[in-house]
Amino acid sequence: MLLLNRLFLLMLQLSVSGFLFGSVYLIFRHFLYQRTSARFLVRLHLLALGSFLIPFSLIASIYDGTEQYFFAQYQDVVMDGANFFDSAVAFLLRNVDFLPFCDKIWFLGMVLFLLLRLKQYVSFRATIQSSLFLLEDERWQSIFEAQKEAFGLSHLSLMASHGIGTPFTTGVRHKILVIPSFLLPLFDEQEITWILQHECYHAKQNDVTKKLLLLFCQSFHWMNPMFYYLKETLSGYLELACDEAVTATLTKSQKRAYASLLIRSLELEKQAQSQNSYCLCYGEKQVTQLQQRIQAILQDKPCPHKKVIVALSVAAVFLFFCGNVAAKTAASPIFKLFSQNTSIIDTETTDLIMIPRTKEVLYHIELE
Repeated sequence: MLLLNRLFLLMLQLSVSGFLFGSVYLIFRHFLYQRTSARFLVRLHLLALGSFLIPFSLIASIYDGTEQYFFAQYQDVVMDGANFFDSAVAFLLRNVDFLPFCDKIWFLGMVLFLLLRLKQYVSFRATIQSSLFLLEDERWQSIFEAQKEAFGLSHLSLMASHGIGTPFTTGVRHKILVIPSFLLPLFDEQEITWILQHECYHAKQNDVTKKLLLLFCQSFHWMNPMFYYLKETLSGYLELACDEAVTATLTKSQKRAYASLLIRSLELEKQAQSQNSYCLCYGEKQVTQLQQRIQAILQDKPCPHKKVIVALSVAAVFLFFCGNVAAKTAASPIFKLFSQNTSIIDTETTDLIMIPRTKEVLYHIELE
């Protein structure tokens, strides 16, 4: 139970780190996108999400020796009456009955979150497997083999399904590119090439693996809305990054044709949805999201300068470590409020003698 409590406290510290990095990043992300690329924004998104997960503050606590005191049953002392914060914490600890159970509530939520996602995955897998079949259309197969070789995707297969409404890629090691069966006769060779290039780029960048790992990590921060929002906006930039890769060498007229393909695909999908219930993946279904993709495709953005990318990368790493410093600083108030090793001392009725910190102890308190 002490280990569970320490893990919960660590997640709270990482929430401080992640909130600091994530909030600053979200304020400037549109500004950054106009001067860089969607691919660079994907990397910043992953770094922002990583600030919720990489515990440098814990490493610092181990290095400076403070971590050992948690498991050695040393007490986090709340001095009621010494200052406003300690007095407020003491009041909450004495009057809020559920505070000692917050770590158990967090753990139960994490388990329920994972079980719910597992149920959704099983349902998705059953739906797909029941409708998958080998795609034998010669146009799709020939273009797919050419793109597969160009992207170096030896473990990618092409299949079709009656149970989906939009193309998507699934699988971690052995990837499968799945095409809705009703779309097979509706596109010309150029449109097929763009569709397959888009999905091959997803496979090349291992976007499925990224989403699965983030879904697992999300279970640790199921109570944090910032993590949810960053994860959702990441999906949009993954799509934009694929669009950028496909349209990088296209002319203006070809880009307009690619944008028209997105609109047409959405219209066909809406028609299919009106007749059947589909399990979807990767598609940007909201009109506003589609508008953002089309605007990004049609606008003339300058190629980002390498010096700008390097400078922004350095700034992002600096902000990442600032977040971890904030998490380390927040350890004391978080521990006082949620640690199982917290004791309340009333300064009005207790005389305290403080001996300065030594290598052996942080503080020794004698009560008289």
